[in-house]
Amino acid sequence: MFQKILIANRGEIAVRIIRACREMGIKTVAVYSEADRDALHTLLADEAICIGPAPSTESYLDMERILTACVVMKADAIHPGFGFLSENARFAELCEKCNIRFIGPSAEIINKMGNKSEARKTMMAAGVPVVPGSKEPVYTVEEGLKTAKEVGFPVMIKASSGGGGKGMRVSRSEEDFEANFLNAQMESVKGFSDNTMYIERFVENPRHIEFQILGDRYGNVVHLGERDCSIQRRHQKVLEESPSAAISGELRKKMGETAVRAAKAVGYENAGTIEFLLDKDKNFYFMEMNTRIQVEHPVTEAVTDMDLIKEQIRIAAGEPLSVSQEDIKISGHAIECRINAENPEKNFMPCPGMITDIHLPGGRGVRVDTAVYNNYRIPPNYDSMILKLIVRDKDRESAIAKMRSALGELVIEGINTNLDFQYDILSDPEKKKMYDQFGFAAFDQGAGAYSQQGGGNPYGSAYGNPFGGSGNNGGYHEFHFEGNADDMFGDFFDQMFHGKSRGFGSERYTRSGSSRHPFEDAFSGRGMAEDLDLHAEVSIRLEEAASGCEKQITLRNPDGTTNTLLVKIPAGIESGKSIRLRGKGHTGSNGRRGDLLLKVNVEEKKGFERRGMDIYTTIQIPYTTAVFGGEARVSTLYGDVVCKIKEGTQSGSKLRLRGKGMVSMNDAYVHGDHYATIEIAVPRSLNRTARQKLMEYKEAC
Repeated sequence: MFQKILIANRGEIAVRIIRACREMGIKTVAVYSEADRDALHTLLADEAICIGPAPSTESYLDMERILTACVVMKADAIHPGFGFLSENARFAELCEKCNIRFIGPSAEIINKMGNKSEARKTMMAAGVPVVPGSKEPVYTVEEGLKTAKEVGFPVMIKASSGGGGKGMRVSRSEEDFEANFLNAQMESVKGFSDNTMYIERFVENPRHIEFQILGDRYGNVVHLGERDCSIQRRHQKVLEESPSAAISGELRKKMGETAVRAAKAVGYENAGTIEFLLDKDKNFYFMEMNTRIQVEHPVTEAVTDMDLIKEQIRIAAGEPLSVSQEDIKISGHAIECRINAENPEKNFMPCPGMITDIHLPGGRGVRVDTAVYNNYRIPPNYDSMILKLIVRDKDRESAIAKMRSALGELVIEGINTNLDFQYDILSDPEKKKMYDQFGFAAFDQGAGAYSQQGGGNPYGSAYGNPFGGSGNNGGYHEFHFEGNADDMFGDFFDQMFHGKSRGFGSERYTRSGSSRHPFEDAFSGRGMAEDLDLHAEVSIRLEEAASGCEKQITLRNPDGTTNTLLVKIPAGIESGKSIRLRGKGHTGSNGRRGDLLLKVNVEEKKGFERRGMDIYTTIQIPYTTAVFGGEARVSTLYGDVVCKIKEGTQSGSKLRLRGKGMVSMNDAYVHGDHYATIEIAVPRSLNRTARQKLMEYKEAC
């Protein structure tokens, strides 16, 4: 067994690993960035060492610094947790070369299963059902379109190295295929330095079912049942449960055996997850394999009474599995809610800051995994998840009731969180009924569950909008501080927070800068909600929307007086979106101030067309430039750019200016592109010499 383990991670998973090591009598080393100097994992570990400044690229993602720390601190193994370097084959390979045990699968397995197209081929060879699609990697629009026609529209375009929704687009016809393919490929290149894509049939209204597996170096593999991770926002899981209410015992056995067969096909070692899509007809298809411990692993631990972190460590130390498949029994029902430092009412905008007070729930069957504490300052540099709340009870209904109670008891002051949002998901009986019956589609009126755009409500108007409100989801904002993801499963949550119908139909207050338990206002004597919000509009130019700007607005008060505000408009904002300024609305009878909702109208710019984050224009070039090649000047939102024109360029060709489109509101480092369509200007008049030369050219052709 190992004497000392270095934890190459931070936050709650680092704390979770340290606790497991303590119970096993193993010493621990915590690594931390300068932003995490006071983090809980640095206080709990036996030793701690700083590995660099706040940016993850210079600390938690820096392989050399982590390996150096491991050698200096004389640790004999590294546990990567999840995220960061947990699925980095190069890192696993370097650990092996440095004679340091990587607590996870080998670099070869990570490579094979991390590349989606390679994993797909491996699964097909093993007889594991996969979604119909490309058998070989796809690199060009032409190759992709050919495959899409063979598979049949709609199709899902995926990056081979993708993850977290990056590099994914749904194409519903030949007309939108090129744009979706190029955008997905661009995201893959930016995010993973890989332009390899693949195409598969678009599965309508699926559930996301994943099976936890364990494998040792002696060829033994077991599964520990499934987790239903179907409640997602922008391909980021929100709530997980085990077992799934959507599958029977017979189907569970079949899917579990398939998961074991898939793991054995690659000689899998350590903890991993086989992820399936389950369609409405109960057909299941391999989606991907995660070669690490999952965020949601506690729900499996709760229903199997196993410690997956300890099992990981034992397997990495060369021990055989401690259980056989016959030993594993699923008992009761478990649910996990992820509590994130974000504001659901502001499109889930990240909300780092100081936690001034926190009260954690307890009782039988309640577990809290977290690394935060009173007066802890959440840095803005990392993932927004600050706490996982897990409950277990005898059956699903009892577990839901226990989770509602636990969420009601949880109090986090000083920052905004999605606590109330999680409570709403579990509190509306009608929504729960529809989710149980229809899965994702019950919550996505406009697009269907596993979708990005279009498609209509697959269940017709009879079901209406289960969340009420306007149904305008207002675009994409991701859960995390870092990264960018496209919608794989649709965003059925945005509707909850637009319009006046929210949650289970009653207005609920959340104090600015705090997350209060759902019953607090019910007993505060406030009575019915007052409409204290003030609405206003402001117009900006497209260039201002691209770069961000400040606007001075004047508001008229009910008494006739006016006040002037300087409002910062974020870069990348779309027309019709609103900015909420807390406390700038009307004053109520109890002294409470409402908010100012400032609607932003982005004016059109002549010759410029905005499509999401991309910009489209048309440029004219002389006939001679098209024939002989040369240069052309393209006007962008950020100034003119000189582009090279290839010899023999045809009218209708497109120039792609990477990063010259709109900036993402979620990630300032992510930009769309600028596409300039070329038009060849035909000369209106020619002198005699020019005409003669042109005629000679015509005859020569």
